Amino acid sequence: MREHLGQVAVDSGRLMIIDPCYVKYLDSYTPSELATIDDGEVPFPLGHSGMALVFPSGLGDGMYDVYAHYVDLGAWGKRIGKVEIVLI
Repeated sequence: MREHLGQVAVDSGRLMIIDPCYVKYLDSYTPSELATIDDGEVPFPLGHSGMALVFPSGLGDGMYDVYAHYVDLGAWGKRIGKVEIVLI
């Protein structure tokens, strides 16, 4: 089952996926450093990977639709198994 979650706005031509509890660690980067992070994994301040992921946003700046794909896990109920961001 696919459900529209909403839209995400892009003004830098790139998107970042991050757990909200890790946003506080972005303070260790200056705004100009954040704007120039290479595509791929963003390391935690101590150097290990996995804090966030940055990638190009398809056609650049704009609004992009985000969808959840649900799977039925029996006793666990329906859970999001995949998130789709339509970048074109």
